[in-house]
Amino acid sequence: MSKLKFSLRAVSLLAGVALGAIAPLHSAVAGTVGLDYVGPQYGNYLSFGVAGPTSGSVQAGGFNMKVNSSNDPLISSPGSILAWCIELTQFINTPANYTSDSSGSDSWSGKMTQLFNQHYKDVLAGASNVVSAAMQLAVWEIAYDSSSLDLSRGNFRVTSGNSNARNMAQEWLSNLSTSSSTGDYKLVKLTSGKSQDLMTVVPTPIPAAALLFGSALGLGGLLQRRRRATPAAAVA
Repeated sequence: MSKLKFSLRAVSLLAGVALGAIAPLHSAVAGTVGLDYVGPQYGNYLSFGVAGPTSGSVQAGGFNMKVNSSNDPLISSPGSILAWCIELTQFINTPANYTSDSSGSDSWSGKMTQLFNQHYKDVLAGASNVVSAAMQLAVWEIAYDSSSLDLSRGNFRVTSGNSNARNMAQEWLSNLSTSSSTGDYKLVKLTSGKSQDLMTVVPTPIPAAALLFGSALGLGGLLQRRRRATPAAAVA
């Protein structure tokens, strides 16, 4: 029996180690990332008339950003990322250093995560400036007016521009609470005092540690069953 107790204790320790390995995925990760603006990710940007935090004509679409340096474990250097504007009142200055934050502490983080979990696959699969612009419009709406999610009213409004992109963005926003997720992404906010604030996402697959944790739980259940069976075996 003493050997069995020791085995269960070992399983508990193993599970604790596995949980510790998983936990960082849900905690804040911060660092400094050096980025260089390359250009639009998909063809060319689409032009839209907007009102709210700024009024006039803006160019919408995902940014291809080159990673020159990074001490954030979620963003590799050298490499590149697909980024999205979350600050309409400032222009991109390139190259620039950004502070990264994946804590998800912004009031809009929950809805933004929903948006990307549901429709980022559409951007990647469509690989067009229309779908890319639709995502950017939806990002602006959530960042500036997450309470309404209506591109035609509120703190952020789209007054003109490509109707296909506008309709697609509005459909995504209107169905945000009912659509099912097709991916699992973590937001990374990139802020700079000298350049436009951006955000990107990174996939969050189940790490090997989670599989180890699952195996530990399975082994624990097996040992628990053996423990319950031991008295009967002893009587026999």
